[in-house]
Amino acid sequence: MPRRRVPLADRFWPRVDQSGGPDACWPWTGYVNPTTGYGQVASGGQEGKALSTHVVAYTLTYGPTGPGLQVMHSCDNRPCCNPLHLSAGTQSQNIQDMWKRGRGPAPTPKKLDAATVRMIRQTKLGHRALARRLGLGEATVRDIRARRIWANIL
Repeated sequence: MPRRRVPLADRFWPRVDQSGGPDACWPWTGYVNPTTGYGQVASGGQEGKALSTHVVAYTLTYGPTGPGLQVMHSCDNRPCCNPLHLSAGTQSQNIQDMWKRGRGPAPTPKKLDAATVRMIRQTKLGHRALARRLGLGEATVRDIRARRIWANIL
C-alpha cells in the first residue's frame, strides 16, 4: 500500500518553535546541517531533495522568490524560520548585508604583483590557508593556480 504524501506545510510548521512570540526568532527544531548551520527539510518529492528551511518558510508565507533572488535573514540566525525576519534579495545584497553586520571578512582590495602570483603557484599550502594568509579569496588563489587569471605570469 503506497504511503500518503503529507503536504510540506503540514510537515514543516510543527517543527518550527514559535513559542517566543511573533517578533522572536522561530528556530527550526529538525535537522540542521552541521556545516552550514541552516535547517533542512526533505522536499517530499521523488527526487529526495533537501530544502533550506528559511527558504521554505519564506515560500510558504510569501510565495516563491523571483529569478536571481535568495532568501536573507535580518536576524543573522540561520535556523530562524520567522517570515518577519526573512526577505528576498540578490546575492550581492546578501553579501553587502553580511559585511555591514560584520559576519564575514570585508573585501580587501589587494593589488597582486607578479612575485606574489609566482609564490601562490609554487607554495604547497592549501588554497584556504594561503588565501587567509594573503587576505585573498579562496577562489582567487584557486584561479591563479589554475591559470584562469594571471595566465601571463610564468
